[in-house]
This record gives sequence, structure tokens and C-alpha cells, in this order.
Amino acid sequence: MLEIEKHRGIKDAAQALHISPPALSIFLGNLEERTGTRFFDRIGKQFVPTEAGKIYLEHAKEMIKIEAHYENALQKYMGGSSGTIRFGIHPRRTLYLLAKALPVFSARYPDVKLIPYEESTEQMIRHLLAGELDFAIVNESSSHPLLEYCPLYEDYMVAVVSAGHPLCTGAAKKSRKDPCPRIDLKQFNGERFILQKPDQSSRHYTDLAIAYDHAEPGQVFLLENLESACQLAAEGYGIAFNFYQYMKHFHYPKPVRCFQIGNPADTTSYSIVTLKGKQTLPAMEELIRLLRESA
Repeated sequence: MLEIEKHRGIKDAAQALHISPPALSIFLGNLEERTGTRFFDRIGKQFVPTEAGKIYLEHAKEMIKIEAHYENALQKYMGGSSGTIRFGIHPRRTLYLLAKALPVFSARYPDVKLIPYEESTEQMIRHLLAGELDFAIVNESSSHPLLEYCPLYEDYMVAVVSAGHPLCTGAAKKSRKDPCPRIDLKQFNGERFILQKPDQSSRHYTDLAIAYDHAEPGQVFLLENLESACQLAAEGYGIAFNFYQYMKHFHYPKPVRCFQIGNPADTTSYSIVTLKGKQTLPAMEELIRLLRESA
């Protein structure tokens, strides 16, 4: 219809459309018959739009613009230069994973919107299965048939003590494999252990280490906040416990020392979990790669 208007006739419009003039005449006749109105007056050899034709052509032009916008938006999305990525991450992981990864990502993909969901693993899995997340970083796995896990990094529990603690001078043996020395928790027997509450996942791994080394704390001080617990350890208030990946990214006004504890096999596996069969576009792949480098 736009070509007929442009060329004011069937012959040249058909040539521009690479179809035969009779085929274009049949198309126009069928359209006018179906709508019950004429879109072009045949004045001499020229086709002049009627009022109905002007309405049709006006909306046809808008539809062409919408199609162009759609194709442009789709191409940008498929190429990874636009769109929205929703991902789940535990609040404690945001403290060091996002600070390194997100500025680099946004510099490369400025038109991609990122929406983090800071939630528990259970909540993240629920949102993922509902299609509300593109991926999540979790430290637990399940056998759910719709979930697919890709390893991100391994973590383990460490004892956190003041740098002035007597056992910081040669008591721990260094290992080439472990980035921090290993120590037997029994050497802290009788001291104050700053522990998290029983329902926290970090407490589970701390309890495993204490049981493995048959350690016996003198006192137990319960504190939910891991950061505060380590601050207290830095001040010499007791022995705190935390994950190594968390500790290596933070510094305290007073120095601390970290020692690997418990069974070397008791590591925590962090994974990227996605829905099986979900399309992964370049921007999301790049974000996951940057998060993996930040770990």
C-alpha cells in the first residue's frame, strides 16, 4: 500500500516490490472488498488516496516504524547490548563479588539493566523456578530436574583470631595447597568461641570443624553478624569463624589472622544455577565470567 502511494500507480509499485502488476491489483482489490471501502481513487493513470486510504496509510507507516523499532531492539538484545538480567545472590556475597564485576560489566554493556535479588538460597530457587531470575549464586544444590548447576568456586571455614594471639607465632603449619595455614582447633580449647546462631549456614560448617578437631570452647558467645564477630576477634575478644573467601576481601582496623580448620574435605561449593534449556545470551555469559573472576 505504501508503494502504491509512493509510485501513484500499480505498475511501478509492483516493480519495486518484485511482483507482477496483476498480483498487486488483485491484492488491492481484495483488500478494498474485504474492508468495504476504496483506499485509492483511480484518476486517470494515477492512484490518489481517499480519506479512508489516508487513514490506512497513516497507520501503515506507524506499523513500519514499530517493526523497525522491534527489529532493532531484538537485534540489540540478541547481541547482548540491551535487555535486563535478574540474578539472585546472598547478601553477604554482594560485599565482594559485585564490587569488582559490575563496574566492568556496565562499562561493556551500558544498556543492559542489572537487577540483583539479595535473598536466601531457598528464596532464590523459588524465584528461579518461577521464571523471575535468570540465574542465582547458591551454596546448596538439589536434584530438581529443571535446575542446572555450574561450579563457581570452593570455600571453607577458617578460625579468625587477633594477630597478637600467642598461637600466631609458628603454631600453624603452612601448606602449598592451602592459601592460609591449617591449625588444630584444640589449641584454642578453653577460649571464647564467637559462634553464629544454629539456624545459620555458617554455623553448620563451624560445628563440623569443632567436632572434627574435638575442640572445647571455654565460653560461647552467640552473634548473628559475621562481620561483627570478626571485628571482636580482631580486638582479642575471642575466636571467630568465617568463610575464607569472605575474609580475604576485607581488612579490619586491627589485623587478624585466619587459619583453616576442620576436615579438609568439608568445603562449601558455590555454583551458578540456571533453568535447564534457558537461553543464555552473550551479556549474561559475560556477567557470569566476571563474577567467577571476582570470586
